[in-house]
Amino acid sequence: MTKKKERVERSREERKAEKERKRLIREANRMLISAPKKTANSMGFLSFDPSGAFCFDGGRWVKVFEVTGSIKGAVKAALKVKSRIRITERIAPAKGESHTARAFVSLIAEGDIYEPVREQFEADEVILQEMIGVRSLTVDEAIKVILMQLGGEKRSFSYASFVRAKRDLLKEISPEIVEERDHFQIEGSFGMSMFFMEYPDEVSGDTLSLLKELGCPVFVTFDLVGISDLDKEDYVRTLEKRYSRTLNRDSVQEFLNVSGQLTFLCDSKDAMEIIKKTVDTIFARAGFLISPVFGGQKDSFLSQISLGLLDYKNLRNVGVETMNEIFRREYGGNQNEVRADEDV
Repeated sequence: MTKKKERVERSREERKAEKERKRLIREANRMLISAPKKTANSMGFLSFDPSGAFCFDGGRWVKVFEVTGSIKGAVKAALKVKSRIRITERIAPAKGESHTARAFVSLIAEGDIYEPVREQFEADEVILQEMIGVRSLTVDEAIKVILMQLGGEKRSFSYASFVRAKRDLLKEISPEIVEERDHFQIEGSFGMSMFFMEYPDEVSGDTLSLLKELGCPVFVTFDLVGISDLDKEDYVRTLEKRYSRTLNRDSVQEFLNVSGQLTFLCDSKDAMEIIKKTVDTIFARAGFLISPVFGGQKDSFLSQISLGLLDYKNLRNVGVETMNEIFRREYGGNQNEVRADEDV
C-alpha cells in the first residue's frame, strides 16, 4: 500500500471513529432535550436538562444558581469546586431606591457525557450552599432571569414552547447591538464593556460598592478558577527556570485564575465618556487597571447578560489573598443577600 493510500485509509478510519464516538455520546445523553437547530447554529447551545443544565459545543456545560446568602465566600468556594465559578451581579437604579442588586452563580464544566457532569454539579452545589448560599434554577427560571437582565420586567419563557416553535434563543436574549471598537449601542443606549487588566497586591479602597452611585445599569462579572496541583507545580517550575534558583513551594503565593468584567449602560455618548472616567478613577485609586474590551464589546456584554451561557473571559493569575480581600470588602455585609423565596 502506497503512502497516499495509507493516509486516505487512516483518514477514513479516523472519520469512522469520530462518527462512532459522537453516536455513543448521543446515546449516553439521550435523556437530554435537543435545542432547535437555529439556536444550535447561532450560539452553540445543543441540548439541555430541564432541571437546569445547558450543554454547548465542545462539551461545555452550564448550571445557574441564584445567590440567597453572601458572595463573600465565593473565592473559598472556587478553590474547592471542580467547576469554574462565574459570579454575575446586576446593579441598576430602582424607583424610590438608590439601587437594586441581584447576584447569580454559574457553574461551568467540561465533559462529553452528562451523567458525570451532573454528579460534579451536584457535588459543587453542596459546596456553594455551604459557603455562599444558593438556589438552583431550572432552565425556564434561568432563561427568565436572562430575559430580565436588560429590561428588568418579568418575561415568560417555557422550554416546551421554545422547542416546539423551533425558535432562536440568541435573538430572544440579545437585542440588536451595534458594536464599535471600544463601545456599543443597544436600543437607543450607549454601553461600554471593560475588563480588569491588573489587580493590586493589596486592595486599598472600595470599588464595586461605589458603582451603585453611578446612576446607571452596571453588570459586574467574575470568573474564578481554582488551580490544580499539577498546574501549580508547573508554575513553580517556570519561576525557578526564570530566576535560576530553587523555590520553597510554601513561599509561592497561592493564586487562582480570575476574569473580571464590567459593563455599564447610559443614555448618551457624552455620559458614557464621563462614566468611563469615573470608573477608571474608582479602580485606579484601589490599585486596579481596567480597560475597554477592544474589539470584543458584543461578546463580552452578551457573556455577562447570559450568565455565562455565551462564554467570554480574560483570565489573569491573581493571589487568593487579594481576591478574598476584594470580596470581603465588597460583599462582607448583607446588602447583596436575596430572599430564597423571591420570584424569578
